Amino acid sequence: MKTYKKVFNKEQKEFLDSIFKDEKYPFYLSANAVRDVDDNTFHFVHHAIRREEPNVGNSGLAPALRLLLSQITSKLNIKYTTIFRCAVNITFYNGYQDRCPTHNDHLFDHRQILIYLNNSNGDTVLFDKKTNKEIKRVSPEAYKILIMDRRAHYHFFPTKGIRKVLIYTID
Repeated sequence: MKTYKKVFNKEQKEFLDSIFKDEKYPFYLSANAVRDVDDNTFHFVHHAIRREEPNVGNSGLAPALRLLLSQITSKLNIKYTTIFRCAVNITFYNGYQDRCPTHNDHLFDHRQILIYLNNSNGDTVLFDKKTNKEIKRVSPEAYKILIMDRRAHYHFFPTKGIRKVLIYTID
């Protein structure tokens, strides 16, 4: 797992910021952060590419997010063939839970790219694959990228304001 800063140029940052301006893209309230678990971790989500249809765009935002992924993976020398999922999450203090359950995003091997889109509290906590012990905490900072392979993780909900994250899962 690695974190990166200073990857995005001005145009890319402006694009990422524009996702949240002028109600251009719909965000839907989800009651659960982890699939098939009734966890009361209310948040808002925009699915650009749904896990049910890898590589198939689900919104008008999908082409631009595909291009962005191509640009950043090229810059970071990361190869991939499939986008299993691409979503933008907005989390907030929800009054029910302080964090989402520990989980893996898919049951199969994959890599995950988290792009934090604002400064917030609400760390992402990563676990060792063998010992299942916490090994790293990543604090959200605008335009910071976290890349990891399949592993158990969770995130805290911010105690104030919102936490915006763009998530890709790839092969």
